[in-house]
Formats: sequence, C-alpha cells, structure tokens
Amino acid sequence: MKIRLMDVGDVGEVAKVHVESLPGEFLPSLGRKFLEVFYEAAVGDPGFLGFLAEDRGRIAGFVVGVLNMKGFFRRVLVKNLWKFGWSVLGKLIGNPRVFFSMIETVVYPVKESGPEAELVVIAVNEGSRGRGVGRSLVKRLEKAFREKGISEYKVTVTQKNARARVFYEGLGFCTAGSFGFYGKRWNLMRKKI
Repeated sequence: MKIRLMDVGDVGEVAKVHVESLPGEFLPSLGRKFLEVFYEAAVGDPGFLGFLAEDRGRIAGFVVGVLNMKGFFRRVLVKNLWKFGWSVLGKLIGNPRVFFSMIETVVYPVKESGPEAELVVIAVNEGSRGRGVGRSLVKRLEKAFREKGISEYKVTVTQKNARARVFYEGLGFCTAGSFGFYGKRWNLMRKKI
C-alpha cells in the first residue's frame, strides 16, 4: 500500500469512494457531482491536507484534514459558489429540507470549540477495511499537521457510531464534548500529537 497526496486528477475517484463508503451521511447524499466540485476546490486550498491510500493501482481510502475549518469553508465556498449551486440544484428542488442542512453545514465551524485543525473525513473502501488503511491514513495526516506546526487536532463522530469512536480512541483521541448537528448528537474528539 502506498500513501500519497491527493491531487485534482483524483477528484472523481475520491468522490466515488466518499459516496460508496459513507452512505447515509449528508455530504455524500448531495451526490457525486457535488463532491467532485468540493474536492476540486479544496485540493488547491492552502489549508487543505488530503491523502490517498493506493493498493494495486486503485484508491483503497482517503483522509482529509484542514488547518482551520472556518477559513477553509469560507474560501472554498466563495471560490466556487456557482458550481456548488448548480451541483445541488436538483437535490434542492426534490427536497427543500436539504437547504437547511446546507446552511447548517456552513455554520458548523461556529458550533465547535477546541483546536482549529480538524480531520474532516476519512473513507476506506469496504474491501480494504480491517487492513490498517484508516490507521495509516490518520498517521500520515498527523505527520502533515506536525509539519505545519499543529500540536492538537479534532474529529467529530456521531454518538451512535460506536465503531468510529472505538477506532479514534484506539488512535489516542479523547472525547472533549458533544453538540447537535443534522438532527443527531455528535462527539467532539481531540488528540495531541
């Protein structure tokens, strides 16, 4: 397995893995086109850290971290507002509640406390799970955070996702609080590196 930086040429495959690996989550529910627009905008952002795990020429998983979620969202959304709008127009017409979840996504960084740096998403293909891919991706992200002078970062996990909480606790994360988001309860987990 090889871990490397994500680049703009990976956007389509990363969006595919994100949709397939995290069904039922809000951002994947907006569709592959939305995620392609998101990752295309994100890859060029100075606060974005994205890494892929490749196995036999295919993406086994990926991890995305940001140095500061507040600044990151603002830059990425403003840069591609029209593209984002067009990519979700059908979803908005079909389900107006999506609009409220999108607003909640934009104000999400204000709801959290703790370190600015954050592990935003990690996804591993079903066939690659249980082989240390996720752990390797998190370790690579931590190395990049340390190189940027970050000594602590956070991740959020739904309280019902016991598997993810156990995964992060095994990597040294501690629960630091909880909050409501998308009609669910979430744990804020932190880790010093």
